[in-house]
Amino acid sequence: MIEWAIELGIEEPVARGDIERLYEAELSRAPSGGAASSRSFGVRGMTLWHFYLERVELNAQAISFGIRDELTVDEVRAFYEQNQAEFERQDLIAIEVTEWADGRALSSSEVTIDEDTVRTMQERDDAVISAALELAPGGRATVDRGDGRFAQLECLSREDGGVEPFDDVVQAASRQLATARFRTQLEARIDNPQ
Repeated sequence: MIEWAIELGIEEPVARGDIERLYEAELSRAPSGGAASSRSFGVRGMTLWHFYLERVELNAQAISFGIRDELTVDEVRAFYEQNQAEFERQDLIAIEVTEWADGRALSSSEVTIDEDTVRTMQERDDAVISAALELAPGGRATVDRGDGRFAQLECLSREDGGVEPFDDVVQAASRQLATARFRTQLEARIDNPQ
């Protein structure tokens, strides 16, 4: 990674022992108390290995940003069109949830899941909402809650949420494409070191 960053001019060439010297220099610049400068934040208590890994990660981010800056709108649009599933909106799902314990139905309620509520609902009851997200209209599922309790689900309806418009997700699409290209180029460098 460092060699790649050097090739791109992101990183200065590093000779044997330079990482240790850079690490020591950062340690000496780190404040002993109070607010840390942005350049030396977190160095105190950071091992040499973690310092090295941080440099590698910063180089990876810089390379990925460089790849992203070189993308054209046409390339990003083509990626978007080939990966529509990545940009799908949450379907509108209506389910009936019946709570059971000791062979008796305790309660029944209708729940609507949409893009605005899915995260909150999943945080509240991940097992039920995750099962509901997999159901087709008319589908049923049972979620074991333990202690002899379970929830029975029935999908009452499901409307396709569609796909986010390109203009709304162009930044996300460009990040995903840059990440994919970064991984491809990194794997090629690993497979064929020069």
